[in-house]
This record gives sequence, structure tokens and C-alpha cells, in this order.
Amino acid sequence: MIKEKAFPKITSKLSIGIDLLLSRVLQELNLIWGYVFLGTRRSPSYKQAVYWYRLAAEQGVARAQYDLGLMYFEGKGVPQDYKQAVYWYRLAAEQGYADAQSSLGAMYDIGQGVLQDYPLAHMWYNIAAMNGVIWGAKNRERVAKEMTPAQIEEAQSLARQCVEQEYH
Repeated sequence: MIKEKAFPKITSKLSIGIDLLLSRVLQELNLIWGYVFLGTRRSPSYKQAVYWYRLAAEQGVARAQYDLGLMYFEGKGVPQDYKQAVYWYRLAAEQGYADAQSSLGAMYDIGQGVLQDYPLAHMWYNIAAMNGVIWGAKNRERVAKEMTPAQIEEAQSLARQCVEQEYH
């Protein structure tokens, strides 16, 4: 029989590892419950989905943050609120969630929930494109046609900074 006193560092690290694993499992379960309420019923319960997405989003699950942003954008289960959509998209985007990066670019592109800002739209579209979002590249090129060369340079510089901060 192994005594805890004989291996305090091992048991301490094991305890921390188990706690982290359980925390991650709970985060994923919250996200899954959100999908259950949307996808397995004839009439989806958007309010229940929002409840579960929020639990996971507040624990830092990027996909849940994006999904919660989408619910705010569409006004499903919550009042439509573009500023809240931007808030949740940004949290997911900064964790490297490509769909959120593209959606955040769109918010800056058209000025929903934020002031219209082509350099930031270009930056987020560019990062989304680097992460495999096809529409990110197409939207980046479309927005670039509305920008001055100085704005494009600014957007590219911002994108490089984000990549250095591991937003990808």
C-alpha cells in the first residue's frame, strides 16, 4: 500500500490533474447540453441552450463563447444584442476559434455592436483565413478594396501582433 506521505509531490500533482480533467469534462458537458436543447427536440429551447452555453462560455470554452455570441446576434433565447455578440465573439476569437474570428471581422466590417472599422475587419478576416475559414480570405479581399494602402498596412501589422499573441 502506497502512503500519501511517502509521495507528497506525486499525489499533489495527481490531485491537480484530476481536478483539471473534471473541470474540463464539466465545461464540455455544459456545451453539449446546449446542443441537446437545440438539436434533439421538435421545438428547440433557445433559452435552455443559452443557459448551458453561458455556463460553458464563462468557464472559457471557446466554442460555447462563439455559440453564445451567435445567440445574441440572432436574438435566440436572449434579446438581440450586437454588443454582447461582439463581446462573446471576441473572447472566442482571442482563443483562436476561427469562426468567431470571421464573425468578429464581419461585425467590424458592417459596424454592428462596434464602430465600423475596416482595418480591424481586415485583421480579423485575415486571421480567420489563416485558420482555414474560406470566407475570411474572400471578405478580407473585399474589405481591402474599401481601404487605403496605409489602412491595409495597419491591418496587416495588427494581424501580425495577434498571431504573435497566439490568437491563432
